[in-house]
Amino acid sequence: MSAIRGLAVRISTLVVRCASPGSKEWAEALAAEMEFIENDWSALAWSLGSLRVLLHHREAPGTSVEDLIRSAKKLADARRAGNIAWIIFLGQAIHFAIFPESREPLQHFGQELTAVGCAVLSVWMFFDQRRGRKVPDGHDSAEMLSFYRTELERAAGFLRRPASWIVLMSFGCVAMGWTLGESGSFVAHPFKHALPSVLLVGFVLLFMHQRRSGLRQLARLRATLSEQE
Repeated sequence: MSAIRGLAVRISTLVVRCASPGSKEWAEALAAEMEFIENDWSALAWSLGSLRVLLHHREAPGTSVEDLIRSAKKLADARRAGNIAWIIFLGQAIHFAIFPESREPLQHFGQELTAVGCAVLSVWMFFDQRRGRKVPDGHDSAEMLSFYRTELERAAGFLRRPASWIVLMSFGCVAMGWTLGESGSFVAHPFKHALPSVLLVGFVLLFMHQRRSGLRQLARLRATLSEQE
């Protein structure tokens, strides 16, 4: 085997090993097709093209009710654990509202805007955490599947609820308020004050990814339950 062919094989093997569970068969099919390419350079080009598989994260399809119940229990455990992020946002809201660091009009406005955004996010996270305490104990399979379906449908309809847009606007208020509260303008320290915007964009991308993943899980759940019926 030539060095070029060996490199192509190693790349294909790496793609198969690192592919997400739902993309594993795709990666294996591409690796198998490469074996029928006679020209070594063409085989290398094919293996490099298979790297696109790594850009697609796909969950393994739930093929049984047991798989769905395991996913439901993981979600229930995460809901039950909760978090204390709401306390952090509440502390920031109190800090900027009661102890402003500047009396300059624009900076003061930015700090108050941050306080409002943090206060809204704190309230939302608090009630979301309390809702997380009302999860099944995991002993009743039908109850777990009903809980799982309700949570996935709720996540899928996030953008259709007015309260959800208030939450998204609050994140925007925190990002803009932080920038104005620190310097009074967007250009005083561009690198430092670009951080809130970068975090906001990262949050939006993460939200979109989780929503797409939730929609796929919901589709698998509905398909599996319909087959059981």
